[in-house]
Amino acid sequence: MSKAIHRFIVFVLVLFIALPTKLFAWSEGGHHLIAAVAFSLLTDKEKSELLDVLRLHPRFDQDFVPPDKLPNEEERTRWLVGRSGYWADVARKQPQYHRSTWHYELGPSLIIGSEGNLSVPDRPGSLPIDATMTTQDLHISQAIELCRRVLKDKSQSPSDRSLDE
Repeated sequence: MSKAIHRFIVFVLVLFIALPTKLFAWSEGGHHLIAAVAFSLLTDKEKSELLDVLRLHPRFDQDFVPPDKLPNEEERTRWLVGRSGYWADVARKQPQYHRSTWHYELGPSLIIGSEGNLSVPDRPGSLPIDATMTTQDLHISQAIELCRRVLKDKSQSPSDRSLDE
């Protein structure tokens, strides 16, 4: 990793830690930034493969139209990658892509005190064998496992593979 990229990542992390406001990753801008940083850590081959898959997205022409004001191809690419980082939030308006439970996890992340006084839902468990990209009732750990499986499987439809972004 180049020193410039390393310094940028450290700067972003320090910035987020130092700012006492809301958690920025829980917003359009935060998701966009995290996707852009992750993209910057890929090899050129991985970047190319990711962009090829992204261009096959079933709503690419509707939801991935960059603003006209972007000055060059590098900025348009950065915008596309950032958009893919929060596309699930954009897609909530489309019933066929809205999967509300894919965005959170059930179960405790930290329990302080007696469990007997808490009503905590059970963890969702492993990914169901019959899960597909249209399965609604998954939680984030299951959805991530499904998306990884579909993205790696070249026999899956380009449309399904592109939804994993």
